[in-house]
Amino acid sequence: MPTPTPPPLPPVEPGHVEYAAAPPGPAAPAENSYQPVVLGQAPPAAVVPPAPMAPTPPPAPAVLPTYGSDLRPAAPALPPPLPPALPAAAAVGPAAGHGLINQPAVVRQPVTPNPLAATAAQAQTQVPAPTAAAFAVATGATIGALGEEQAATEHLRRLLNAVARQQPLLAWAIGEHPDGSTVVVTDLASGWLPPGIEIPATASVLDPRPRRGGIEELLGAAVRAVTHLPGQHIRQGGEPVNLSTRPVSAPPIDDLGWQLGSATQWRDGLPRLAHTLARAVAAGTGVLDSEMALLREHLGAAAAAVLAGYPHPDPAAVGNWQLLACIGALAAGRARAANYHLAWFLALNP
Repeated sequence: MPTPTPPPLPPVEPGHVEYAAAPPGPAAPAENSYQPVVLGQAPPAAVVPPAPMAPTPPPAPAVLPTYGSDLRPAAPALPPPLPPALPAAAAVGPAAGHGLINQPAVVRQPVTPNPLAATAAQAQTQVPAPTAAAFAVATGATIGALGEEQAATEHLRRLLNAVARQQPLLAWAIGEHPDGSTVVVTDLASGWLPPGIEIPATASVLDPRPRRGGIEELLGAAVRAVTHLPGQHIRQGGEPVNLSTRPVSAPPIDDLGWQLGSATQWRDGLPRLAHTLARAVAAGTGVLDSEMALLREHLGAAAAAVLAGYPHPDPAAVGNWQLLACIGALAAGRARAANYHLAWFLALNP
């Protein structure tokens, strides 16, 4: 038997929905419950009707757009692409179970550490306090040692200036040896000091013997040393230095008068007055003032001849200067200085 066609539905006014009563069935729906009837489908067993829809408000009157409102603003510059997302453990957000819907996840940007700051922080964490204190103590000790070294060198410079000022045309050096002694040297005639030179009272000089080399070799192994070269500027002022001729000495000579007479007899380049005064001072008969004045002239001429040929003077001119210095020291009553000059003459002229 064909299914009867349902009659057409009456027109429905806008905003008005009709519902048909559910057919009787084994389970009766609640009172005053209705279900929408959809053509071509079987009605469900029981459906709760939705709340009635609010009436659609009438359309608002058309409003003309203002001038320029249809112009779109320039699109903002896109931000630079984000770096790759960190693992889930690195994401920062609300606690579990309290996430917000439609809210972008916050990703922590990786920060590049400063290698210098990291190294300094690691050094501070790795160096214990006792080691840092020991390092500070060692640094202070080093600075103190440098200060002491500078003060000691400055002291030597002051002593050497006092010596070089007496004869600036020669090279001089002063140094402290490992045994604590202070030695003054010059490169003239293997280390011989000319007459009239005074040195610091606490210093010493070289012993008479032939040597080779420059001023450094003559000074030997010194803990610290300073030098003066001919023509170099000599600083003035400073604390006074205790100078003396007593350290200028040599081992004693047996029968000094006889040795001096033998050396001055028939000596080429020596004035005739030299041998006469050598015999007079050896016998103790005394020397006239006029003879002493003439002897000083001969000493000046011998010094000029040696310094004119420096740093490689004539050995014979150096020997004559040494003999005249010995005679002048004996005539002035300075036996120690006379012994020193004659000892050097005998050592260099065997």
